Amino acid sequence: MTAFLFTFEDQTTGELADTIAPNEAAARLRLGGDWVNVERAPLWARPSEVGDLPRIIQEALHEERAAHAAVQAANPMGKDRFTSPEALKEFTDAQEAHRRAQARRRALIEMSLST
Repeated sequence: MTAFLFTFEDQTTGELADTIAPNEAAARLRLGGDWVNVERAPLWARPSEVGDLPRIIQEALHEERAAHAAVQAANPMGKDRFTSPEALKEFTDAQEAHRRAQARRRALIEMSLST
């Protein structure tokens, strides 16, 4: 049976979830929870063959590096003696985006090791 990598995006949180399954319905059931709701969590990208995992992991690594660079750029430490609430929010948001990118890359690597 052919398996594909499905990636969904939660429209409420912006979080991505990946899973390997033979079809979209099976992928949603495997993820469970809010991921079964097609309107809340649509497909983020076209399903990819499992053999494309190394390329997808490289793309996720580039996204993680870009998110890390955004954290470094938004870091208020050392820029000014005082910082604004807006700057702190930008930094916190950048940290969260980096955390999500890092978690996705790790999950993809774990999937590639289990296939």
